[in-house]
Amino acid sequence: MITRIEFFGDSIVRGALWVDGKFRLRPGKDFPQLKDMGFEVRNNAVIGSTIRKGEQVVDRRLEDLDEHTLVIMDFGGNDCDHDWQAVADTPDEVHLPKLGVQEFLSRYAKLIRKVQATGAKVAICSLVPLDQEKFFDFISKGKDPDAILHWLGDKDILYRWHENYNRAVERLALSMGCALIDLRDGFLTRHNYKSLI
Repeated sequence: MITRIEFFGDSIVRGALWVDGKFRLRPGKDFPQLKDMGFEVRNNAVIGSTIRKGEQVVDRRLEDLDEHTLVIMDFGGNDCDHDWQAVADTPDEVHLPKLGVQEFLSRYAKLIRKVQATGAKVAICSLVPLDQEKFFDFISKGKDPDAILHWLGDKDILYRWHENYNRAVERLALSMGCALIDLRDGFLTRHNYKSLI
């Protein structure tokens, strides 16, 4: 029987909102509804976390995990990001993401296996969709937006690149026998989904 839920991931699971140029934690970031249902809940998510950071955070909590624990992980949104200042400075060069999709998947799978070895159950989250227009404005602030757009080719690639990592996460959940918590579908089935982000 599951009595404890441990969250690991990035700003989405941490409960961070981007308001007036900085992150603010939302009310309910520690999942009081789950606590009211009798679960012990710990939110270990870190704003800006990639799978590399997640490995470190999970390692610190590993001894507390057991067959009574459900671990919920949410990684990928920051792993697929780029160094936008470098892109703006040299838009004709090749720029790689923080973590390529194959290395990201390999590390994620290894982390899942490590958690499963404790007896804990694992669920992983799909990526919340992004609004490529808002994200472009965010990444180009204080930089040369024309140079960034030159490198991108079009703004829609931001959505497609992010979607590629999301699809990889969905395949990973299936191959590792993990439950998939679909955070994406609830947005994409709404006509005004960009207003919800």
